[in-house]
Amino acid sequence: DACDSPDVLKAVEAAEKSRAAPLRLAALQIVARRAPERALPIVRRLATDGSEPEQKAAFMSMAQMQGPEKPKLLAAALDQLPAGKVQPGAQLELTEAAEKSDAPAVKARWAKQQAAWKASDNELASYSFALAGGHPGRGAREFYENPVLPCARCHRINADGGEAGPDLTTIGARKDPQYLLESIILPNKHIAEGFAVLTLTLKNGTTETGPLASEDASKITLKRADGGTVDIPKAQLQTRAMAPSSMPDIYRQVFTRAQLRDVIAFLKVLTTADTGMNEGGQPRALQSAPKET
Repeated sequence: DACDSPDVLKAVEAAEKSRAAPLRLAALQIVARRAPERALPIVRRLATDGSEPEQKAAFMSMAQMQGPEKPKLLAAALDQLPAGKVQPGAQLELTEAAEKSDAPAVKARWAKQQAAWKASDNELASYSFALAGGHPGRGAREFYENPVLPCARCHRINADGGEAGPDLTTIGARKDPQYLLESIILPNKHIAEGFAVLTLTLKNGTTETGPLASEDASKITLKRADGGTVDIPKAQLQTRAMAPSSMPDIYRQVFTRAQLRDVIAFLKVLTTADTGMNEGGQPRALQSAPKET
Protein backbone atom coordinates (compact mmCIF):
# COMPACT_ATOMS: atom_id res chain seq x y z
CA ASP A 1 0.00 0.00 0.00
CA ALA A 2 1.45 3.39 -1.01
CA CYS A 3 0.18 4.87 2.25
CA ASP A 4 2.46 2.50 4.16
CA SER A 5 5.67 3.68 2.54
CA PRO A 6 8.25 5.24 4.92
CA ASP A 7 8.05 8.65 3.26
CA VAL A 8 4.26 8.73 3.54
CA LEU A 9 4.36 7.63 7.17
CA LYS A 10 6.82 10.39 8.00
CA ALA A 11 4.54 12.88 6.28
CA VAL A 12 1.56 11.63 8.31
CA GLU A 13 3.52 11.96 11.56
CA ALA A 14 4.50 15.50 10.62
CA ALA A 15 0.91 16.36 9.73
CA GLU A 16 -0.29 15.06 13.11
CA LYS A 17 2.01 17.57 14.82
CA SER A 18 1.18 20.45 12.51
CA ARG A 19 -0.39 23.65 13.79
CA ALA A 20 -2.66 23.61 10.74
CA ALA A 21 -5.94 21.96 11.73
CA PRO A 22 -6.77 20.70 8.20
CA LEU A 23 -3.48 18.80 8.07
CA ARG A 24 -4.04 17.21 11.48
CA LEU A 25 -7.58 16.16 10.56
CA ALA A 26 -6.43 14.69 7.25
CA ALA A 27 -3.71 12.75 9.04
CA LEU A 28 -6.29 11.43 11.51
CA GLN A 29 -8.14 9.62 8.72
CA ILE A 30 -4.97 7.83 7.62
CA VAL A 31 -4.12 6.87 11.19
CA ALA A 32 -7.68 5.63 11.74
CA ARG A 33 -7.23 3.18 8.88
CA ARG A 34 -3.69 2.05 9.72
CA ALA A 35 -3.66 2.21 13.53
CA PRO A 36 -7.25 2.49 14.82
CA GLU A 37 -6.25 1.93 18.43
CA ARG A 38 -4.07 5.04 18.23
CA ALA A 39 -6.78 7.13 16.59
CA LEU A 40 -9.64 5.85 18.75
CA PRO A 41 -9.53 8.34 21.67
CA ILE A 42 -9.16 11.29 19.31
CA VAL A 43 -12.00 10.15 17.08
CA ARG A 44 -14.25 9.54 20.10
CA ARG A 45 -13.54 13.00 21.53
CA LEU A 46 -13.99 14.89 18.26
CA ALA A 47 -17.20 13.02 17.40
CA THR A 48 -18.71 14.11 20.70
CA ASP A 49 -17.31 17.56 21.36
CA GLY A 50 -15.64 18.66 18.13
CA SER A 51 -16.28 21.65 15.92
CA GLU A 52 -17.96 21.10 12.55
CA PRO A 53 -14.68 20.32 10.69
CA GLU A 54 -13.53 18.12 13.57
CA GLN A 55 -16.77 16.14 13.67
CA LYS A 56 -16.66 15.76 9.91
CA ALA A 57 -13.11 14.37 10.14
CA ALA A 58 -14.11 12.08 13.00
CA PHE A 59 -17.00 10.54 11.06
CA MET A 60 -14.84 10.14 7.97
CA SER A 61 -12.24 8.44 10.17
CA MET A 62 -14.90 6.07 11.52
CA ALA A 63 -15.62 5.00 7.96
CA GLN A 64 -11.92 4.15 7.57
CA MET A 65 -11.56 2.22 10.81
CA GLN A 66 -11.74 -1.52 11.35
CA GLY A 67 -12.14 -3.41 14.59
CA PRO A 68 -14.67 -3.97 17.37
CA GLU A 69 -14.78 -0.33 18.46
CA LYS A 70 -16.08 0.97 15.12
CA PRO A 71 -19.72 -0.14 15.54
CA LYS A 72 -19.79 1.30 19.07
CA LEU A 73 -18.53 4.66 17.80
CA LEU A 74 -21.02 4.80 14.94
CA ALA A 75 -23.95 3.74 17.12
CA ALA A 76 -23.09 6.40 19.70
CA ALA A 77 -22.77 9.02 16.97
CA LEU A 78 -26.17 8.08 15.50
CA ASP A 79 -27.68 8.52 18.98
CA GLN A 80 -26.35 12.09 18.90
CA LEU A 81 -28.19 12.89 15.66
CA PRO A 82 -31.80 13.15 16.95
CA ALA A 83 -30.47 14.94 20.03
CA GLY A 84 -29.14 17.74 17.80
CA LYS A 85 -25.54 17.13 18.82
CA VAL A 86 -24.18 16.48 15.33
CA GLN A 87 -23.03 19.66 13.60
CA PRO A 88 -25.10 20.36 10.44
CA GLY A 89 -22.06 20.31 8.18
CA ALA A 90 -20.96 16.90 9.50
CA GLN A 91 -24.28 15.06 9.16
CA LEU A 92 -23.54 13.81 5.65
CA GLU A 93 -20.28 12.16 6.74
CA LEU A 94 -22.05 10.41 9.63
CA THR A 95 -24.92 9.31 7.40
CA GLU A 96 -22.63 7.78 4.80
CA ALA A 97 -20.42 6.07 7.39
CA ALA A 98 -23.53 4.53 8.97
CA GLU A 99 -24.95 3.35 5.65
CA LYS A 100 -21.74 1.52 4.79
CA SER A 101 -21.69 -0.38 8.07
CA ASP A 102 -23.00 -3.94 8.26
CA ALA A 103 -22.86 -4.06 12.08
CA PRO A 104 -26.31 -5.02 13.49
CA ALA A 105 -26.27 -2.28 16.15
CA VAL A 106 -25.49 0.41 13.59
CA LYS A 107 -28.03 -0.89 11.08
CA ALA A 108 -30.72 -0.95 13.78
CA ARG A 109 -30.07 2.62 14.87
CA TRP A 110 -29.89 3.83 11.26
CA ALA A 111 -33.22 2.15 10.48
CA LYS A 112 -34.74 3.75 13.58
CA GLN A 113 -33.52 7.19 12.48
CA GLN A 114 -34.90 6.75 8.97
CA ALA A 115 -38.27 5.64 10.39
CA ALA A 116 -38.35 8.73 12.62
CA TRP A 117 -37.72 10.98 9.63
CA LYS A 118 -40.44 9.25 7.63
CA ALA A 119 -42.95 9.66 10.47
CA SER A 120 -42.04 13.30 10.91
CA ASP A 121 -44.19 16.17 9.62
CA ASN A 122 -41.01 17.65 8.13
CA GLU A 123 -40.70 16.32 4.57
CA LEU A 124 -37.13 17.64 4.41
CA ALA A 125 -35.93 16.06 7.66
CA SER A 126 -33.88 13.35 5.95
CA TYR A 127 -32.21 16.00 3.76
CA SER A 128 -31.03 18.31 6.55
CA PHE A 129 -27.45 17.18 5.88
CA ALA A 130 -27.50 19.40 2.77
CA LEU A 131 -28.01 22.68 4.62
CA ALA A 132 -24.37 23.18 5.62
CA GLY A 133 -20.86 21.93 4.97
CA GLY A 134 -20.86 21.90 1.17
CA HIS A 135 -18.26 23.15 -1.32
CA PRO A 136 -19.49 26.05 -3.53
CA GLY A 137 -16.96 25.32 -6.27
CA ARG A 138 -18.09 21.74 -6.69
CA GLY A 139 -21.69 22.94 -6.48
CA ALA A 140 -21.07 25.34 -9.35
CA ARG A 141 -19.80 22.47 -11.46
CA GLU A 142 -23.03 20.54 -10.84
CA PHE A 143 -25.11 23.63 -11.55
CA TYR A 144 -23.51 24.24 -14.93
CA GLU A 145 -22.29 20.80 -15.99
CA ASN A 146 -24.37 18.04 -14.39
CA PRO A 147 -24.55 15.35 -17.11
CA VAL A 148 -28.21 14.47 -16.49
CA LEU A 149 -29.83 17.91 -16.27
CA PRO A 150 -27.70 20.96 -15.45
CA CYS A 151 -29.58 23.62 -13.49
CA ALA A 152 -28.24 26.31 -15.86
CA ARG A 153 -30.36 24.90 -18.67
CA CYS A 154 -33.40 26.55 -17.06
CA HIS A 155 -31.97 29.02 -14.52
CA ARG A 156 -29.94 32.15 -15.15
CA ILE A 157 -27.18 33.67 -13.05
CA ASN A 158 -26.42 37.13 -14.40
CA ALA A 159 -26.31 36.63 -18.18
CA ASP A 160 -25.45 32.94 -18.06
CA GLY A 161 -28.16 30.25 -18.26
CA GLY A 162 -31.73 29.66 -19.40
CA GLU A 163 -34.96 31.50 -18.74
CA ALA A 164 -37.49 28.70 -18.22
CA GLY A 165 -37.11 29.03 -14.45
CA PRO A 166 -36.55 31.87 -11.98
CA ASP A 167 -33.40 34.01 -12.18
CA LEU A 168 -31.05 32.91 -9.39
CA THR A 169 -28.54 35.78 -9.58
CA THR A 170 -29.04 36.87 -5.96
CA ILE A 171 -30.98 33.89 -4.62
CA GLY A 172 -28.60 33.45 -1.67
CA ALA A 173 -29.52 36.90 -0.37
CA ARG A 174 -33.25 36.51 -0.97
CA LYS A 175 -33.92 33.02 0.33
CA ASP A 176 -32.67 30.92 3.24
CA PRO A 177 -31.03 27.49 2.82
CA GLN A 178 -34.24 25.69 3.84
CA TYR A 179 -36.10 27.32 0.94
CA LEU A 180 -33.29 26.44 -1.48
CA LEU A 181 -33.38 22.81 -0.38
CA GLU A 182 -37.16 22.60 -0.63
CA SER A 183 -37.10 24.09 -4.13
CA ILE A 184 -34.82 21.28 -5.31
CA ILE A 185 -36.34 18.34 -3.41
CA LEU A 186 -40.01 19.40 -3.50
CA PRO A 187 -40.32 21.67 -6.56
CA ASN A 188 -44.13 21.60 -6.50
CA LYS A 189 -44.44 22.68 -2.86
CA HIS A 190 -44.09 26.39 -3.61
CA ILE A 191 -43.87 27.53 -7.23
CA ALA A 192 -41.98 30.79 -7.67
CA GLU A 193 -43.99 33.90 -8.39
CA GLY A 194 -44.50 34.36 -12.13
CA PHE A 195 -43.94 30.68 -12.94
CA ALA A 196 -47.25 29.17 -11.85
CA VAL A 197 -49.22 27.88 -14.86
CA LEU A 198 -53.01 27.88 -14.46
CA THR A 199 -55.76 26.22 -16.45
CA LEU A 200 -59.05 28.07 -16.01
CA THR A 201 -62.36 26.52 -17.06
CA LEU A 202 -65.05 29.10 -17.65
CA LYS A 203 -68.79 28.75 -17.17
CA ASN A 204 -69.30 28.86 -20.95
CA GLY A 205 -67.18 25.68 -21.31
CA THR A 206 -64.02 27.30 -22.73
CA THR A 207 -60.59 27.10 -21.10
CA GLU A 208 -57.66 29.46 -20.75
CA THR A 209 -54.14 28.27 -19.88
CA GLY A 210 -51.01 30.28 -19.15
CA PRO A 211 -48.59 31.53 -16.51
CA LEU A 212 -50.19 33.62 -13.80
CA ALA A 213 -49.37 37.30 -14.33
CA SER A 214 -51.46 38.75 -11.50
CA GLU A 215 -54.63 38.24 -9.50
CA ASP A 216 -56.97 40.48 -7.54
CA ALA A 217 -60.44 40.21 -6.05
CA SER A 218 -62.22 40.52 -9.39
CA LYS A 219 -59.99 38.97 -12.04
CA ILE A 220 -57.11 36.65 -12.90
CA THR A 221 -54.58 37.78 -15.50
CA LEU A 222 -52.70 35.14 -17.50
CA LYS A 223 -49.69 35.60 -19.75
CA ARG A 224 -50.05 34.77 -23.44
CA ALA A 225 -47.44 32.95 -25.49
CA ASP A 226 -47.10 36.05 -27.68
CA GLY A 227 -46.09 38.17 -24.68
CA GLY A 228 -49.51 39.68 -24.12
CA THR A 229 -52.00 39.01 -21.33
CA VAL A 230 -55.65 38.07 -20.95
CA ASP A 231 -57.97 39.07 -18.10
CA ILE A 232 -60.45 36.47 -16.83
CA PRO A 233 -63.24 37.87 -14.63
CA LYS A 234 -63.69 35.65 -11.59
CA ALA A 235 -67.45 35.84 -12.06
CA GLN A 236 -67.00 33.74 -15.22
CA LEU A 237 -64.78 31.14 -13.57
CA GLN A 238 -65.98 27.55 -13.15
CA THR A 239 -62.78 25.82 -11.98
CA ARG A 240 -59.07 26.51 -11.71
CA ALA A 241 -56.15 24.10 -11.67
CA MET A 242 -52.43 24.68 -11.28
CA ALA A 243 -50.04 22.69 -13.41
CA PRO A 244 -47.02 21.04 -11.75
CA SER A 245 -43.81 23.02 -11.62
CA SER A 246 -41.83 23.05 -14.84
CA MET A 247 -38.84 22.01 -12.73
CA PRO A 248 -38.71 18.19 -12.87
CA ASP A 249 -39.03 16.34 -9.58
CA ILE A 250 -35.94 14.23 -10.23
CA TYR A 251 -33.07 15.77 -8.32
CA ARG A 252 -33.50 13.68 -5.19
CA GLN A 253 -32.59 10.75 -7.47
CA VAL A 254 -30.12 12.57 -9.74
CA PHE A 255 -27.91 14.12 -7.07
CA THR A 256 -25.84 12.16 -4.62
CA ARG A 257 -25.94 13.48 -1.07
CA ALA A 258 -22.62 15.24 -1.59
CA GLN A 259 -23.73 16.81 -4.87
CA LEU A 260 -26.94 18.12 -3.31
CA ARG A 261 -25.03 19.64 -0.39
CA ASP A 262 -22.55 21.27 -2.77
CA VAL A 263 -25.29 22.77 -4.96
CA ILE A 264 -26.95 24.30 -1.88
CA ALA A 265 -23.56 25.71 -0.85
CA PHE A 266 -23.17 27.30 -4.29
CA LEU A 267 -26.64 28.86 -4.24
CA LYS A 268 -26.00 30.26 -0.74
CA VAL A 269 -23.04 32.34 -1.98
CA LEU A 270 -25.09 33.99 -4.75
CA THR A 271 -25.75 37.15 -2.79
CA THR A 272 -24.91 39.98 -5.22
CA ALA A 273 -25.13 40.48 -8.97
CA ASP A 274 -21.42 39.79 -9.46
CA THR A 275 -21.03 36.97 -6.94
CA GLY A 276 -18.68 34.37 -8.29
CA MET A 277 -18.26 36.04 -11.69
CA ASN A 278 -14.99 37.11 -13.28
CA GLU A 279 -14.43 40.03 -15.66
CA GLY A 280 -15.47 37.89 -18.59
CA GLY A 281 -18.81 37.08 -16.98
CA GLN A 282 -17.90 33.45 -16.24
CA PRO A 283 -18.50 31.92 -12.81
CA ARG A 284 -15.33 31.94 -10.71
CA ALA A 285 -16.70 29.09 -8.61
CA LEU A 286 -16.84 26.89 -11.69
CA GLN A 287 -13.28 27.80 -12.67
CA SER A 288 -12.00 27.00 -9.19
CA ALA A 289 -13.96 23.77 -8.75
CA PRO A 290 -11.65 20.81 -8.30
CA LYS A 291 -11.40 18.58 -11.32
CA GLU A 292 -12.78 15.09 -10.86
CA THR A 293 -10.14 12.38 -10.72
